Amino acid sequence: MKIFQQYIVNTFLKFFFSGLIFFTGIIMITDVFEIIPMISEKRIPVFTVMMYFGYRIPFVVFLIIPVAVLLATISCFSLLLRNSEITAMKASGVSLYKIISPVLTTAFFISILAMGINEFLVPLANTKAEYTRNIKMEGKQEDKNSYNVSFRTTKNRFLNIGLINDTMTRMEAVEVKDYRADNSISLRIDAQTAEWINNHWWLFNGIERRFSSFSSSFSSLSDGRIVSEQRFDRKKLNILETPDDIQNIIAAGKVRAEKMSMVDLWQNITLLKRSGNGVEDKLVDFYLKTSFPFASLIIALLGTSIALQSTKGAIAAGFGISILVSFLYWESIGIGRSMGHAGVLPAMLAAWLANIIFGMAGVFLLSRARG
Repeated sequence: MKIFQQYIVNTFLKFFFSGLIFFTGIIMITDVFEIIPMISEKRIPVFTVMMYFGYRIPFVVFLIIPVAVLLATISCFSLLLRNSEITAMKASGVSLYKIISPVLTTAFFISILAMGINEFLVPLANTKAEYTRNIKMEGKQEDKNSYNVSFRTTKNRFLNIGLINDTMTRMEAVEVKDYRADNSISLRIDAQTAEWINNHWWLFNGIERRFSSFSSSFSSLSDGRIVSEQRFDRKKLNILETPDDIQNIIAAGKVRAEKMSMVDLWQNITLLKRSGNGVEDKLVDFYLKTSFPFASLIIALLGTSIALQSTKGAIAAGFGISILVSFLYWESIGIGRSMGHAGVLPAMLAAWLANIIFGMAGVFLLSRARG
């Protein structure tokens, strides 16, 4: 029995690595055709192009792993069916679960490996790939200034910044608002600039307005609810955030999930939540970092169920089925992610929606195959 299980694992891995290389190559070739005009037009060095594709490989491999697992699963069991080996095993009293367990166990370890790749290798590789393409290949200039930044500095104080320079020490078009418990505005400060001087923020050339308790965020100079108004040339801004803190808040909102590890992404979520920014989209992306790696196990279960429905074991048909199921799976992930970002579904449910649907389908089909 152990020899036969080892045979199943070896057959599965042979198809898995073949599929991984094939599909990765297809996507990389597509990337080549996309940047060929850029290479010829801007005369990009061959070494730079090779670096870019080298940095792209980890992310592409990570995305392709579930497809390769599905192809390997269907092909492996189709081969066993075609050679009547599964029939022989059943006739010998071996249960179906013992026959499929080597593939599911291998798929589980592939899922763990995929999670490791996504956590430790993909974020660094994606960051370098983006930098190589944008700066070294396309010649874009990095604009390190930040625009239209908003965050909560304390429980009831919010800060809006029109522009902040790359060193995070000078702001322009600064707006400070204090709110009461009933969400009515109590204080508003508008300043042309703010600067970090001697470990404190200072506002310059502005106006401070205080509002009565009946005031709201829509208060204006003409509604009669302003109780005081005072212009100033220089005024201390009482917020806790240093330039480094503000830089972290800005970075948390800008950096995409595929360029962060789970630890970094969770820290960004915590920081954004504390600063009063929405985090639903980030939460969905965080839970996707746990759900998508386990697509390999879910897909293997579904692939096993699909393959065992056939008695002929047509390997060629398995390729088309793999493409179709993978497309449907990716579409389901996209739908779940969109619903999570829109707040229609809780973040965790949105991220795991595809796995739940395809896992249930796999269990249902497997029960029919067993019967």
